Amino acid sequence: MRLEQKLLIFMVLSGSLLFNNRCLAKTNNGYSNKIKKYNNVVIVDQDIFNSINYYSKGPKRHFLLTTINTETNFRRNLPIGKHGEIGLFQIIPSTKKLIEKKTGYKINLSELSQSVYSANYLLEYIQNEVRDVCPQINMSSDYYIKLLAASYNAGSKYLSKGCKIKKFPKSTQKYVKKFMNNWNKTYIGRDYIKKNKINY
Repeated sequence: MRLEQKLLIFMVLSGSLLFNNRCLAKTNNGYSNKIKKYNNVVIVDQDIFNSINYYSKGPKRHFLLTTINTETNFRRNLPIGKHGEIGLFQIIPSTKKLIEKKTGYKINLSELSQSVYSANYLLEYIQNEVRDVCPQINMSSDYYIKLLAASYNAGSKYLSKGCKIKKFPKSTQKYVKKFMNNWNKTYIGRDYIKKNKINY
């Protein structure tokens, strides 16, 4: 069975791989038989992939994977940032306190499952903010994703300025461009690569 057939069967049957219609990069001779030639594939450590898969499904799961790729490029044990950012999702102390207040739980962002739980909760919070403040935005559009990413990066307070990306700080606008580039990538758990002995 050719590689692209294996990948597509895996995507359809397992539901554990997120993708969009640009996830497989074609060559002049059709699909490559080596996954490394797919331009937009990112291999994710299985424990990260499993943790995100546990807490979220569908586009939310893809958003979280894209956020990690944008924030830390899946690097673990990064030093605390200049604004107190910590963990794979680079959550700042004030956001951590907000999540703790809303959920009633103390959170350790250095612990993988708690970090993913927090990011998933934060995403749901931001989604509600965008729906309330920007009801005119089509939730299936790329612009909706951009607003979510911008609000994740800079806070949802900027939504009140007309729900426009250009009203967010310049640094956030750059962040959104980077995020959308990563949004168009496909994320695959490392165990799938090993199990199917794919040359990567």
